[in-house]
Amino acid sequence: MHSFRAAALAGVVLALGACAELSPWLSSRLPPRSVVDAISGNELRRHVATLASPGFEGRAPGTRGEELTVDYLVAELKRMGLKPGNRDGTYVQEVPLIGIASVPTASFCAGEKCTTWKLNEDFVGGSLFLQSEVNVEASEVVFVGYGLVAPEDERDDYKGYDVRGKTVVMLATEPDAMDIPGEVRPGSTRSGGSYATRALALARKRDEAVAKGAAARILVHEKNDPVGPLAAYAWSPEELEVEHRRLMHLSVSLRAEEEKVRELAALGGRDFEELKRLAKRKDFRPVSLGSLANLHVANGLRKFTSRNVVAKVTGSDPRARDQVVLHVAHWDHLGHDPARGIYPGALDNASGVAALLEIARAYASLPTPPRRTVLLIATTGEEHGLLGAKHYVEYPIYPLGQTAGVINLDALNPWGPTRDFEIVGTASAALQLALIDAAAALDRELSADTRPDMGFFYRSDQLEFSRVGLPSIWIRRGSRYIDKPPSYGREMNAAYFARDYHQPTDTPRSDWNYAGMAEQVKFTFITGYRLAMGD
Repeated sequence: MHSFRAAALAGVVLALGACAELSPWLSSRLPPRSVVDAISGNELRRHVATLASPGFEGRAPGTRGEELTVDYLVAELKRMGLKPGNRDGTYVQEVPLIGIASVPTASFCAGEKCTTWKLNEDFVGGSLFLQSEVNVEASEVVFVGYGLVAPEDERDDYKGYDVRGKTVVMLATEPDAMDIPGEVRPGSTRSGGSYATRALALARKRDEAVAKGAAARILVHEKNDPVGPLAAYAWSPEELEVEHRRLMHLSVSLRAEEEKVRELAALGGRDFEELKRLAKRKDFRPVSLGSLANLHVANGLRKFTSRNVVAKVTGSDPRARDQVVLHVAHWDHLGHDPARGIYPGALDNASGVAALLEIARAYASLPTPPRRTVLLIATTGEEHGLLGAKHYVEYPIYPLGQTAGVINLDALNPWGPTRDFEIVGTASAALQLALIDAAAALDRELSADTRPDMGFFYRSDQLEFSRVGLPSIWIRRGSRYIDKPPSYGREMNAAYFARDYHQPTDTPRSDWNYAGMAEQVKFTFITGYRLAMGD
């Protein structure tokens, strides 16, 4: 297995697409054309409209929205004739979760001079400690630059400075970009200025602060942050965690507007612009900001059991049916906010679950199942850290060593057919060949991730399967739209992220083109079927 680079395959696919007909050998290992053609944009539209309707209340785990969603998915899978995916004879895998509703306050004093920050205006964040009250009192505030410890770059922003019990302030970005945007050298803790690895780099910064005994961390939110305004980082009304978690957390974790951090530095007589300049240097040393932090978090805690929905198609070959191909899409979204209303999550990810149901229907209508077993999983808790996928990997229904590959769908293509499909993730040779054959069958091409700066690899369920070494990909909408200008896809994607992503406005739209969505589902089904044929 190796890191998948779709660009390396594009020439092969172009050559295949140019062939007049598929070979008899390849045709015998693809699903019947009638089954593929039956994949319906109208069915996708029906599922999206139902799952994103107000009655489903935003599909938050542990709510009435989950009950309705799981009931709907199980009923549809039963109606299609798919078998229960769990070995206990049910269509669900229980996922124990903990809900944490954090309400933080933050104030700072330098001698007699004090300031108090406003939640969701000056800062966001909270505490993932599993206790009802979390207090960090009279904690010295220390600026640690970028918070980096990167021996391969001869960089250590801590330089042995004792931060035990202190509140560390660090820049969320990095001092400079690396050679290849979106890539990381082996063993590096750096992100190269790309979102593609910033999430991982921020986690490593957090782990470093935890290991050094810091009580709290404040990330500096700069105006040019590529994800967006501070509100994009606001915690949900209830953050979720798997019950048996392994991660260590800081007592309090906040992100604050740069202007407020600048004012905080000035409170203690420091020039924040000068500190930022010094932080770029490898000989930078931590600087006390001359102030004390008083941070308080009230946590509401609840334990509950959420569910992954699982269904299967048993393989037709007794010699191969113990091997499993996984199709994955998360059913959850952000639920209901009393202040802003319901978050319908139509594109993210009612569209992916609708696709999973259409793929299930296609498998169920085959005259003969593929050789390997196919497991379809609608996961919970993706929006809170890929929790359903994380739980499956920890407690797999089928041995991970017998899993041939994982194919994830998240936020499908609503803007019309494309000439290509983008592949994000890691793939075995068998999964690569399945992708090539599926592209040839539809006369389409494969493309590499055109937006590595957005870090899609780290933002959906395939990541958790990749972490344990499984061939795992996310089949994303392509970027080359048929009969549209070259910039069309990027413009539509940018508009969605600016207007609707994780907003109450992510609703089914009258101008969506379900033909493009259906093409993506057909490609995904053919890829899964081809991998499940196993040769």
